[in-house]
Amino acid sequence: MNKLFCMALIFTSFSFADLDIGEDFESGDLVIADEFNEKFSKLKKVVGEIKDTDLLGSWDCTTYVSAPNNDGVGSGFTLEQGGNGQIGDGYFYSTSGTLTFSEIDTDLSLNSPKQWATNSIYILGDPNELDDEGSYTLLLNTIYFYVPAITNPSYLYSVVYDVEFMDINKLLLKKSVSSFGGVSGHLIGCEKI
Repeated sequence: MNKLFCMALIFTSFSFADLDIGEDFESGDLVIADEFNEKFSKLKKVVGEIKDTDLLGSWDCTTYVSAPNNDGVGSGFTLEQGGNGQIGDGYFYSTSGTLTFSEIDTDLSLNSPKQWATNSIYILGDPNELDDEGSYTLLLNTIYFYVPAITNPSYLYSVVYDVEFMDINKLLLKKSVSSFGGVSGHLIGCEKI
């Protein structure tokens, strides 16, 4: 068990170098349980299972899409349409906005889907039919965004992302699967407001 714990700490130190868990303990230091628990809960949040409560609130997000031939870039990623445009001379374009997660009850989103809203429909991609709000379910560090179809509100589209915390207040959404086209292969980096 100790070997597993040490390996997890080593992996964490390499994978999440920006994670600030406070000052290091020195040999011979008297460790207060609250300090140790605080450090351990920060590590657990970044490495462990993500909960609905970890997502609640507003996040400043930037969505990046790869378009090496300038094709497949959604209009919301161009400067002309309010996006950030091409990043330098590279192959990526981006757009920014706020993504807010909220709840009307304290049940797990698996049992009672939570709500999401954004001020930019391009944050979640560039599908043909997308609104600026909907519901979501979080299951095994994967978030399923649901959006009612414009032409038939009883039909739900879904966009699926793997969720990773890069720091206590920074998360990464990696597109997993989508039920509709949209921009493929994009990443969303968010920082809690």
